[in-house]
Amino acid sequence: MKYFLKCFKQYADFKGRARRREFWWFTLINFIIMFVIGIFMLVPMVKGIINDPDMMEAINDAGVYGSAAIDDDYTMQVYSLMLHTPAFYVYCIYCLLILLPSLAVTVRRLHDTGRSGWWFVPLYVGMLLNNLPSLFSCSAGMKVILMLISLAAAIVYLVFMFLDSQEGENKWGPNPKDFFADDASPEHEELPMAEN
Repeated sequence: MKYFLKCFKQYADFKGRARRREFWWFTLINFIIMFVIGIFMLVPMVKGIINDPDMMEAINDAGVYGSAAIDDDYTMQVYSLMLHTPAFYVYCIYCLLILLPSLAVTVRRLHDTGRSGWWFVPLYVGMLLNNLPSLFSCSAGMKVILMLISLAAAIVYLVFMFLDSQEGENKWGPNPKDFFADDASPEHEELPMAEN
């Protein structure tokens, strides 16, 4: 939990370095929080579907005939059941609240591996390419190409996040694994040695 709080203390700090432990604890706690909020969003949706016999019949038909069998009106009803819950607004507020710390810790993690934080931009854009076919009409071949690019960007991103810290000091600061690194900020100063 201390790494999660550390990322909030360094809310929009894109300088310095973040070790793997800091990044992955922050990511895990974020995932758990968003998962719990997601459950609270899904409960009203499932209750609404169960209480509407017409919608249940449409979903059963979709299971037999494919998702095209679901009427757009039913799809909108399902989404509205989920979107008009207090949990959805909590989810949106949390996503906005966590945006800058997530970007900052990712940039600091890239710095820790000896890479510029700007690496995040092409990787993130690459991961988003998979969503283009849903916005524009694309051929099947183009969908496969976009999916492969997106997958490659996600793999490179994960590899960068799993890499060990660059040894010693780099241009973004001292190695966070060094002495007192867990308890100090990236701008920490070394304590003077006591004279004998």
